[in-house]
Amino acid sequence: MQNIIIDASHGINGPYNTLFRNRAVSYGMFISPGAGNSTNIVSNEITGTGFQKGNYYVPGLGNLEYGNNKNDTILPAGSTMLTDKSYVYIATPAFWNVTALWPTVGIPNVLNAGTIPAKERFAAGADLSFCLSILPVTYTFTGNGNWTVAANWSNNMIPPSVLSDGSEIIIDPIAGGKCVLNISYTINPAARLTVKPGKHFEVLTNLTLVK
Repeated sequence: MQNIIIDASHGINGPYNTLFRNRAVSYGMFISPGAGNSTNIVSNEITGTGFQKGNYYVPGLGNLEYGNNKNDTILPAGSTMLTDKSYVYIATPAFWNVTALWPTVGIPNVLNAGTIPAKERFAAGADLSFCLSILPVTYTFTGNGNWTVAANWSNNMIPPSVLSDGSEIIIDPIAGGKCVLNISYTINPAARLTVKPGKHFEVLTNLTLVK
């Protein structure tokens, strides 16, 4: 996006508005004085350069700031490590259909290097909106270790939280390896889970097969 601005044109905002893993490529990020308190500002990128661009101005009481990258300066200083990927999804979402590993914006990624599916669709002149496929999709675990690691899945495609009808999850880890289900997961009635013969599938949490 070009800029991230919180103002008081319709009254005070929040509390607890969250700005997480966004990129502002022009004038940057602003919170107008008195526009809001207790804002969570985490792992955003501010990349604008030139006259009055690339600003980071976030006044307010009780703000939580961590790991924001303003043209290769981390704000606040020292907040350089972040493992949080999302505060909504526990695995790569279904709409993430680009080859880049999710997420691509914010630390520890290189500033202004990553892309997102919406940007790729725009650049390609394709549909701007993404809807979960109504067609069956096959998700194949081919690695070794946790379910939630994208690299363990063919084409980095982790199964979404809701499978389209007819979809299948195939568990086929490398020789000597295993798939570890480290999250709770539900297989809806119109989908299926297949463990290849001789392969290891370990359930650490809850696996629910709805009939």
